[in-house]
Amino acid sequence: MSSTAESEVLFNRENSAKDITFNRAKALNALLMVRQIYPKMKEWMIDENAGLVFIKGAGDKAFCVGGDVLCNGNVHKEFFREEYILNYLIRTYKLRYIALIDGITMGGGCGLSIHGKFRVGIFLALTGYRLKGADVFHFGLATHYVCLFS
Repeated sequence: MSSTAESEVLFNRENSAKDITFNRAKALNALLMVRQIYPKMKEWMIDENAGLVFIKGAGDKAFCVGGDVLCNGNVHKEFFREEYILNYLIRTYKLRYIALIDGITMGGGCGLSIHGKFRVGIFLALTGYRLKGADVFHFGLATHYVCLFS
C-alpha cells in the first residue's frame, strides 16, 4: 500500500472530462479513498467547465474490490457512512458519471459503479462467477459494454 493517501487515487482533468482512477492495483483497488473522492466530485459539480466524470481502476485485475477497513472502534462505521454518502452523490450527480468497470468488482466497487447513470461493463466478477460484458449489459448492471476481438 502506498504511504500517501493522495497517491491511492488519481484525479485528472482534461477540458470538460474529469477522471478518477483508483491507484491501488496491488490491493485490487480496495477502497480507502472515499474522503478524497467526495470533495473532488462536489468541486467538479459546480465547475462550469466540467461535463463528465470517468471512474476506473488501475491495473488489469480489478475495478474495485470494495472497502478495506479495520473493524476496530468506530473507524469502519465512519467509513461506511461516508461511502454511502458518496454513493448517494453518485446517484444524484448532475454531471455525466461513467464507470469503466474492468475486472473484479465487489462491495464498495459496486456502489461506486452501479449508482451512476452510465456503466461500461468490460467484465464484472461477482461471488466467484464472472459475467462478461454482454452478460452484465443484459442483466442490467451495465448500460454499455465493449466487445474486444483478439
